[in-house]
Formats: sequence, structure tokens, C-alpha cells
Amino acid sequence: MKLLHSLLVFFVILLGCQLSPQDAATIAANDIREIAVAERAIILKYCVPKYKEANTPQDVKEADKVCLPAQATYEATKTSWEALLVVLKASKTGSVSDAEVRTAVENLAQTLVKLKQISEAMQ
Repeated sequence: MKLLHSLLVFFVILLGCQLSPQDAATIAANDIREIAVAERAIILKYCVPKYKEANTPQDVKEADKVCLPAQATYEATKTSWEALLVVLKASKTGSVSDAEVRTAVENLAQTLVKLKQISEAMQ
């Protein structure tokens, strides 16, 4: 939760810097994407060797217990990021409110927190 809190504080600071919610969300989206890519690298560094070393179906099941949820969480983060991009595009036409932009950023931050927790457990 500390990461989520930090991200939300960062987003609030961006809003206070005379940036529009859309500009602040764009900056947050770019930063969060970079973090997610780094977390995915940690997951791959852990999981690829686990699967290469798997000699039995049980070994594969053990790797799956950790790696499948990690990959799913990365994909959820990626999807939340893509959703934020759609919301940002819609905000340019006035189709969504500032509150909806903030909600999309919060959703992305929440999935990133889960991803970060999983990758930290792998280190």
C-alpha cells in the first residue's frame, strides 16, 4: 500500500502544479508504465529459469503457482494502463470527466501495487 500511497501523492502533486488532470494522468501513466516494464523483467528473470529447470509435471505445477499469477497481474496492469490511455483520449473530446480520469489513474496504481508485491516476493 505504500507504493499506492506514493503514487497517489505524486498524482495529487502533479494536479497541484497547475497541470490539467489529463496532463497529470499522462505523466503518471508514463511513469507507471516504466515501473511495470521493470517489474515484468523481474518476473521473467525468476520464471524463465524455473520453467527451464522443470523436469517433471510437478516442477511445472510449482512454477505455475508463482509465475501464472505474476503474469496475470502484469497483464492486468498492462490492461489498466491501456484503459487509462483510452480514457485520456476520450477526455480530449470531453467524453469523460476529470473524476473518471482520476479513477482510471487510481485503478492503474492499484494493479501496479499488486504487481510490485508479486515481483518483490520473487526477489
